[in-house]
Amino acid sequence: MYDKLHVITYNFAAADLSVEGTKRIPLPKGAQMARVLDIAAEVTTDTTGSAATVAVGYAGDPYAYAALSVPVATAGEVVNGRTEGGVFRGVYQADAGAGDLDYLTVTIDGAATAGAANLTIAVGFDHIDA
Repeated sequence: MYDKLHVITYNFAAADLSVEGTKRIPLPKGAQMARVLDIAAEVTTDTTGSAATVAVGYAGDPYAYAALSVPVATAGEVVNGRTEGGVFRGVYQADAGAGDLDYLTVTIDGAATAGAANLTIAVGFDHIDA
C-alpha cells in the first residue's frame, strides 16, 4: 500500500503564526489514502511570545494527522517535524474515520504574538488518477 507513494509537497509562503487560521490541501483525484511525511517551517519573520502549532487534519479534527510546534525563533531558523519532534498521528483514508474528503486542512493556532514562516508539508498518496 505504501511501498510506492506519490509524494506531493505543498508550500505556504510567509504564513502568519500570530493569527489563527486554516488553509486547505486539495486531494488529488483518485487518492484513497495519504500519510503526512513531513512538516517544515522556515521562520521568515522573528516569532515572539509563545510557540505556534501547525497541524494537518480535516475539518472535524484539525490535529488528526500531524502537528509541529514552531518555537520562538529568529528569521532564518528552520524547524522540521521529523527531526524536531513533530507528532505524526495517522493515515487519511477516504472510506474510514474522516469520511470522504476533498481536502486536508492546515491549521495554525496563532499562539505566537508575532512571526511568520514558510511552511512546507510533504504528503504521500497511495494512488493518483492521471
